[in-house]
Amino acid sequence: RHAALGDEALLSIVKFASESDRTVNEIREYLEIASPLLAHHLDVLESVGLISRNKSSVDARKRFVSVRHENLPQFESPKTLKRVVFVCTENIARSQLATAIWHGLIGDNASSGGTRPGASIHPLTIDSAKQHGFKIMNRKPRQVSASDLENATVITVCDSAYAELGESNVDAHWSILDPVQAGTKRAFDKTIEQLEQRIQLFKGAMK
Repeated sequence: RHAALGDEALLSIVKFASESDRTVNEIREYLEIASPLLAHHLDVLESVGLISRNKSSVDARKRFVSVRHENLPQFESPKTLKRVVFVCTENIARSQLATAIWHGLIGDNASSGGTRPGASIHPLTIDSAKQHGFKIMNRKPRQVSASDLENATVITVCDSAYAELGESNVDAHWSILDPVQAGTKRAFDKTIEQLEQRIQLFKGAMK
């Protein structure tokens, strides 16, 4: 891993994808390199456990590159605004959990919303959060509004919400699988683990 991060191109990929998951095409355009060379770089990073590549749940032709923060020495803390908004499609699991974890680790300056809110918060969202020491504050899913997104750091936690809001309206995207589809406690625990690893990076980074 240290050898991989000693390579300028590989380090650039990791830094570019450290705050927001990136598509392979976004990385190629950022580095301005040919696709075969980029594929080689990504193979190296994946082989040493520094990234993972996952199909978009919206467009199977796209691959999101996610940094595996648990195996990565921390870079500079990411900069954020005073307010954070987590967005997923239904606002029944991932964005609710992200907000609860943020409240528990950082502060109360986070909220959540959905692009197409569901009828009610999934029971395992509430139960799993509680078992991990976090509390779901919202009583029901809510529609994310234009005012929610103004002067806020907007973080999408599902591919559908990212596609619906559009790249220009999102500060960071975390491509996290929907635990509701699996419907198991283990899936929710994994989601909490992934979110907690990412949110830990923001400690001490608030303006």
